[in-house]
Amino acid sequence: MITYRGVPQDKIADSIEAARGFVLSLECGSIIEDHIFEITTDQINTIRTVKEKDQLIHFMHHMIKPNFLWVVDLFRQHGMYNTKGVGRRIALNLESWEAFEGPDEVRYSEVYEAVLDHLMDYEDPTDEQIENYYLSLPADYLNNFGVVVDLTDTKKRNQLFNDIKKILKHYEKRYEFNHISTGTIGNPKAEPRLKGITFRTTLEGALDVAMALSDETVVDWNGDPMNFNSTPLFKPESPKP
Repeated sequence: MITYRGVPQDKIADSIEAARGFVLSLECGSIIEDHIFEITTDQINTIRTVKEKDQLIHFMHHMIKPNFLWVVDLFRQHGMYNTKGVGRRIALNLESWEAFEGPDEVRYSEVYEAVLDHLMDYEDPTDEQIENYYLSLPADYLNNFGVVVDLTDTKKRNQLFNDIKKILKHYEKRYEFNHISTGTIGNPKAEPRLKGITFRTTLEGALDVAMALSDETVVDWNGDPMNFNSTPLFKPESPKP
């Protein structure tokens, strides 16, 4: 059996089937339901049966993951609420293979508007619900972190870029890749928006960067500075299918 982002293909297929059923149970309207069912049963079966890893990667990138871009907030917020007692498990199983990986900001769409309308019926998640959700992610979950730097300071930017790459090098085989780039870091909706070097790795990898670059401001996915003296090196269990 082959894997994508370290998750076996059957587990991925199971998580998508569960996500489709969960959306139906929410009764959130035909726009969202029709959109999530654009991932067809035949496509889910293709995930289960494809034989080559390169084919699975191409299929996931071009046929599956684009469908989740408009519904990230739907699954994550219901995961934070743990709606119907299964919302968190549904969302975390999708997170395990990075179903929500994509641009920080998406263009307006009818589906995205329908998701926002649906979530208007719920209160915003509490800080505790948000924290519990992210602390429930698998230990090997990849997320976006960043180092604040003046991007016009080419010398320092290039030095930090190379330092981060070296620090994360031993994670490459384990997690397939570590994406490093420059631009907006942290929460894209925060003001003022932070600029610097963004890198994608596990919490453990981000803590390695924070400890090695202790003179720099290393931030988490929300844009909050990481304090490696107080951040727990937790090893939560992966979500059960």
